[in-house]
Amino acid sequence: MILGRDPLGTVPLGSDAGALGGAPPAPWQPTVAFRHVVTAPLWSAVAFRHVVTAPLLGHDPLAFRHVVSASLGDTSVATITGPHYLLHAGTEIAIGEETDVSADEGSPYQLATIDLLSDVTAYAAIAKGDALTLVLWGSPWALICDGKRKALGGDSAPAYTVTARSAIAALGPDWAVPGRLADLAGAVGLAHATVEALLGASVTWLLPDWSLPASAAELTATPLELARQIASAGGGYLEALPDGTLRARPAYPTDVPDYPTASAAGLTGRDLLAHAGSFTVVALANRFVVTSSDLASSGTVQLEAEQDEADPYQYRVRAYPWPWRDVDLVHTGDEATTIGPRAEILTEHDELLEILEGRASTAYPVSELLSNSYQFADLGALTIEGRAVSSASADYSQVQLAYRARGFEWLVACTRAETIQFLALAEDA
Repeated sequence: MILGRDPLGTVPLGSDAGALGGAPPAPWQPTVAFRHVVTAPLWSAVAFRHVVTAPLLGHDPLAFRHVVSASLGDTSVATITGPHYLLHAGTEIAIGEETDVSADEGSPYQLATIDLLSDVTAYAAIAKGDALTLVLWGSPWALICDGKRKALGGDSAPAYTVTARSAIAALGPDWAVPGRLADLAGAVGLAHATVEALLGASVTWLLPDWSLPASAAELTATPLELARQIASAGGGYLEALPDGTLRARPAYPTDVPDYPTASAAGLTGRDLLAHAGSFTVVALANRFVVTSSDLASSGTVQLEAEQDEADPYQYRVRAYPWPWRDVDLVHTGDEATTIGPRAEILTEHDELLEILEGRASTAYPVSELLSNSYQFADLGALTIEGRAVSSASADYSQVQLAYRARGFEWLVACTRAETIQFLALAEDA
């Protein structure tokens, strides 16, 4: 029995070649089953409709993609090697892998955490304020010690750690005594010279130099804080370099006076030190409605709805416009919401108002005053405009007020349980 398919179609599948008295058929091939799926006819067979009142977006607001904002111009990899140790008073001290150096943008100094392993002798020899040279990958960092800590616990070996920062920190908070700029610098002149006088060291000045105003003499702070204020006024930062030298540089690649003629700078992957992104799901809105919010102000329309006692899906919506004008009622629902004919109404109200400094407010705009009676002190004639009530005497009292309010009423209905917003719009809007 031949199980397969004759490419020439001369032997039926499953037949016996010998029974037909002919030569054996050509070598058989496995039958390949496939189908061609065409999407166009499928779409014509799908019925759908758009039932929301807002247009569909042409994109998925929850979809996102990552767009690279910088390209890596140089893909070469350089291996940095060198010794790692701490130098204190001429003694080379081994350090552990928990050692690190960091600096914040705009900070005048570097911060270091130095792991002394279990070297209790080195830990005891280093005192606060001692000069230290931290060598990482062969590069030295000039620092001073500003703290020490040790950790002892259980069966683990004791850990000794020294914290340090650039030597310029000795002129800053917690170290130096604050004083007047004129007293600390000796004189107030050009910014560059004044900063060098405050710090007692040479400063590489990459900022515009200008004459400080005479009022600067009264500034009071530590020498480092005053120097940072002057550099900041020139649009820059004061910072200590790893070797301990000082520099005042612009905060941004383009100096402030050069802004009008500056050109755009390029950013490459080598400038991108870190990058992080996040994706969150947020609520979206397909409609925004802007309405007035102060019912007591001129030009507003006060709306209220009262549910029908016999039909829970039917409401009476009333509008009280002030000043009086024709308004129409619209809604934010769909075709299931119906609004009946508009009818003009007069409603009667009886309120006890509290008058403070001769002013009070009614619940509805007053169309016709029926009666008024003071309950405390008679403050004279009342003046009513809309909901605003004022008395002849600007004092305190209470008044019983009966009045009519003029408005419109509509009978509205919706067979579904949902929240629908109704808006009263002026006919000329």
